[in-house]
Amino acid sequence: MFLEERVEQLENLSVDQGRQLESIARGLANLTLDVRAIRQDQNEGFKRINGEFAKVNGEFAKVNGEFAKVSGEFAKVNGEFAKVNGEFAKVNGEFAKVNKRLDDHDQKFAELQTTVNDLQTSLNDVKVTLQLVVKLLTER
Repeated sequence: MFLEERVEQLENLSVDQGRQLESIARGLANLTLDVRAIRQDQNEGFKRINGEFAKVNGEFAKVNGEFAKVSGEFAKVNGEFAKVNGEFAKVNGEFAKVNKRLDDHDQKFAELQTTVNDLQTSLNDVKVTLQLVVKLLTER
């Protein structure tokens, strides 16, 4: 009897273990399905994210192209400003020459004014002398 009880206990134990194994197998199957579904959702999400990154990279490429165009335009404008600055430098040089000539003319005019004043003084001296000569001649 003891053996029969032991066999029955083993049979019960075997049945319980079978149920447990079935329960574990069902749980493992459900878990596997859940993990696969989650993994598929993640893969789809990553694909969407990768697509969005591709769009953003495309937009950045466009923006970089526009920046390159703007930089080129700024380079052209800077070149034009350099030309204008060169022209202004030439004009300033010409003004300096004109100012020098005007200063030279002012100096010559001052010299002429001095000469005219000297001539007028000399003419006045001659006039006085002539008046004296006329007076002397008329008195004789």
